[in-house]
Amino acid sequence: MTIMKQCERCNSSFATRSNTSARWERLCSVCYTEKRREQLISNAEDKTARNISAIEDRMLALEETLNSHVPALVGAEVSNHLENVIGQDIIDDLLKRAMDSISNSMQSFVERQIKFEAKIQRQMTTLNNKIISLMKDKGE
Repeated sequence: MTIMKQCERCNSSFATRSNTSARWERLCSVCYTEKRREQLISNAEDKTARNISAIEDRMLALEETLNSHVPALVGAEVSNHLENVIGQDIIDDLLKRAMDSISNSMQSFVERQIKFEAKIQRQMTTLNNKIISLMKDKGE
């Protein structure tokens, strides 16, 4: 047996699913679905914003680490090798190898960063498409 109630959102009459559900049902099925969809969209947007913020924080921390540690490590390594070596050719060779190593590391980092940004962009596009789809469904 169902009870007829007034929807709190659209003020239309609706029949509850059962006598028990009449205690907590306040919205018709259309309004309930719409409310639930709005909550899901809001939660997804919040989660995306938190993820983007966390990624930005991690990128800043990584940049700070690279900017502070790499020059000191390279300088220390070069100094250690220079203490034992006198010839300019050997010094030049060591500097070239160190610079090549740094260049390779930075290139690897940049490639990983580009892939990561592409991944985030794909995820944001997918999420945006889902939101648009939900909004179209909501409009119909």
